[in-house]
Amino acid sequence: MAFVLSLIAGICYLVVGILFALAGAVVGGVPGSLVPGLGAVFLVILSIGLVSGVLMVVGAVVMRSTDRSRVRTGSVLVLIFTLVGLLFTAGGLIVGFILGIAGSIMGLVWKPHEKAAPTVPAPTVPAPTVPAPTVPAPSEVSQPAP
Repeated sequence: MAFVLSLIAGICYLVVGILFALAGAVVGGVPGSLVPGLGAVFLVILSIGLVSGVLMVVGAVVMRSTDRSRVRTGSVLVLIFTLVGLLFTAGGLIVGFILGIAGSIMGLVWKPHEKAAPTVPAPTVPAPTVPAPTVPAPSEVSQPAP
Protein backbone atom coordinates (compact mmCIF):
# COMPACT_ATOMS: atom_id res chain seq x y z
CA MET A 1 0.00 0.00 0.00
CA ALA A 2 2.90 2.35 0.77
CA PHE A 3 4.27 1.70 -2.73
CA VAL A 4 0.96 2.64 -4.37
CA LEU A 5 0.49 5.83 -2.35
CA SER A 6 4.06 6.95 -3.01
CA LEU A 7 3.79 6.16 -6.70
CA ILE A 8 0.56 8.16 -7.07
CA ALA A 9 2.17 11.04 -5.16
CA GLY A 10 5.19 10.98 -7.48
CA ILE A 11 2.92 10.99 -10.52
CA CYS A 12 1.01 13.99 -9.10
CA TYR A 13 4.30 15.84 -8.64
CA LEU A 14 5.37 14.94 -12.17
CA VAL A 15 2.15 16.18 -13.73
CA VAL A 16 2.21 19.45 -11.81
CA GLY A 17 5.93 19.88 -12.49
CA ILE A 18 5.37 19.39 -16.23
CA LEU A 19 2.46 21.82 -16.28
CA PHE A 20 4.37 24.47 -14.32
CA ALA A 21 7.47 24.04 -16.46
CA LEU A 22 5.37 24.47 -19.59
CA ALA A 23 3.78 27.56 -18.07
CA GLY A 24 7.28 28.92 -17.38
CA ALA A 25 8.26 28.27 -20.98
CA VAL A 26 5.18 30.11 -22.22
CA VAL A 27 5.73 33.05 -19.86
CA GLY A 28 9.38 33.22 -20.84
CA GLY A 29 8.50 33.17 -24.53
CA VAL A 30 6.18 36.17 -24.38
CA PRO A 31 7.96 39.14 -25.96
CA GLY A 32 7.78 42.36 -24.01
CA SER A 33 6.95 40.77 -20.68
CA LEU A 34 7.00 43.01 -17.66
CA VAL A 35 9.88 41.22 -15.98
CA PRO A 36 12.52 40.04 -18.44
CA GLY A 37 13.95 36.66 -17.53
CA LEU A 38 10.96 35.73 -15.33
CA GLY A 39 10.09 32.81 -17.58
CA ALA A 40 13.59 31.37 -17.31
CA VAL A 41 13.58 31.63 -13.53
CA PHE A 42 10.09 30.12 -13.44
CA LEU A 43 11.24 27.28 -15.70
CA VAL A 44 14.36 26.49 -13.62
CA ILE A 45 12.60 26.57 -10.25
CA LEU A 46 9.71 24.43 -11.37
CA SER A 47 12.02 21.97 -13.12
CA ILE A 48 13.30 21.20 -9.64
CA GLY A 49 9.75 20.13 -8.85
CA LEU A 50 9.79 17.92 -11.92
CA VAL A 51 13.03 16.28 -10.80
CA SER A 52 11.60 15.73 -7.32
CA GLY A 53 8.60 13.98 -8.92
CA VAL A 54 10.90 11.66 -10.86
CA LEU A 55 12.90 10.85 -7.71
CA MET A 56 9.67 10.17 -5.81
CA VAL A 57 8.69 7.61 -8.44
CA VAL A 58 12.17 6.07 -8.17
CA GLY A 59 11.78 5.92 -4.37
CA ALA A 60 8.39 4.26 -4.75
CA VAL A 61 9.87 1.62 -7.06
CA VAL A 62 12.68 0.98 -4.56
CA MET A 63 10.02 0.53 -1.85
CA ARG A 64 8.50 -2.36 -3.76
CA SER A 65 10.72 -4.93 -2.16
CA THR A 66 10.62 -7.41 0.68
CA ASP A 67 14.01 -6.27 1.97
CA ARG A 68 13.46 -3.95 4.92
CA SER A 69 16.50 -1.78 4.21
CA ARG A 70 15.38 -1.13 0.61
CA VAL A 71 11.87 -0.25 1.76
CA ARG A 72 13.33 2.14 4.32
CA THR A 73 15.66 3.72 1.73
CA GLY A 74 12.80 4.24 -0.70
CA SER A 75 10.61 5.68 2.06
CA VAL A 76 13.26 8.20 3.07
CA LEU A 77 13.76 9.16 -0.58
CA VAL A 78 10.02 9.71 -1.05
CA LEU A 79 9.78 11.68 2.21
CA ILE A 80 12.68 14.00 1.35
CA PHE A 81 11.46 14.75 -2.16
CA THR A 82 7.88 15.15 -0.97
CA LEU A 83 9.08 17.99 1.23
CA VAL A 84 11.38 19.43 -1.48
CA GLY A 85 8.60 19.28 -4.04
CA LEU A 86 6.22 21.01 -1.67
CA LEU A 87 8.21 24.18 -2.21
CA PHE A 88 8.43 23.89 -5.98
CA THR A 89 5.21 22.23 -7.20
CA ALA A 90 2.68 23.32 -4.60
CA GLY A 91 2.82 19.84 -3.14
CA GLY A 92 1.49 18.18 -6.27
CA LEU A 93 -1.69 20.17 -5.72
CA ILE A 94 -1.64 19.10 -2.05
CA VAL A 95 -2.98 15.63 -2.95
CA GLY A 96 0.52 14.48 -3.90
CA PHE A 97 1.92 15.92 -0.68
CA ILE A 98 -0.59 14.06 1.51
CA LEU A 99 -0.13 10.79 -0.37
CA GLY A 100 3.67 11.15 -0.33
CA ILE A 101 3.76 11.73 3.42
CA ALA A 102 1.34 8.86 4.09
CA GLY A 103 3.17 6.43 1.78
CA SER A 104 6.61 7.25 3.15
CA ILE A 105 5.48 6.90 6.77
CA MET A 106 3.82 3.58 5.98
CA GLY A 107 7.06 2.41 4.38
CA LEU A 108 9.12 3.54 7.36
CA VAL A 109 7.02 1.62 9.89
CA TRP A 110 6.62 -1.48 7.73
CA LYS A 111 7.89 -4.73 9.17
CA PRO A 112 8.19 -7.87 7.09
CA HIS A 113 6.18 -10.88 8.12
CA GLU A 114 8.31 -13.19 10.15
CA LYS A 115 8.52 -16.59 8.63
CA ALA A 116 7.56 -19.41 10.93
CA ALA A 117 10.44 -21.60 11.96
CA PRO A 118 10.55 -24.64 9.76
CA THR A 119 8.96 -27.55 11.51
CA VAL A 120 11.10 -30.62 11.62
CA PRO A 121 9.04 -33.77 11.72
CA ALA A 122 9.62 -35.87 14.79
CA PRO A 123 11.77 -38.88 14.05
CA THR A 124 9.67 -41.97 13.63
CA VAL A 125 10.85 -44.82 15.73
CA PRO A 126 9.28 -48.11 14.83
CA ALA A 127 7.29 -49.60 17.66
CA PRO A 128 8.75 -52.79 19.10
CA THR A 129 7.12 -55.82 17.59
CA VAL A 130 5.65 -58.23 20.07
CA PRO A 131 4.72 -61.58 18.66
CA ALA A 132 1.01 -62.16 18.79
CA PRO A 133 -0.14 -64.95 21.10
CA THR A 134 -0.67 -68.15 19.21
CA VAL A 135 -3.96 -69.89 19.54
CA PRO A 136 -3.89 -73.55 18.65
CA ALA A 137 -6.10 -74.60 15.82
CA PRO A 138 -9.11 -76.78 16.72
CA SER A 139 -7.48 -79.85 15.18
CA GLU A 140 -4.45 -79.40 17.39
CA VAL A 141 -6.46 -79.25 20.56
CA SER A 142 -5.84 -82.39 22.52
CA GLN A 143 -8.84 -84.64 22.87
CA PRO A 144 -9.55 -86.13 26.23
CA ALA A 145 -8.75 -89.86 26.38
CA PRO A 146 -11.81 -92.22 26.43
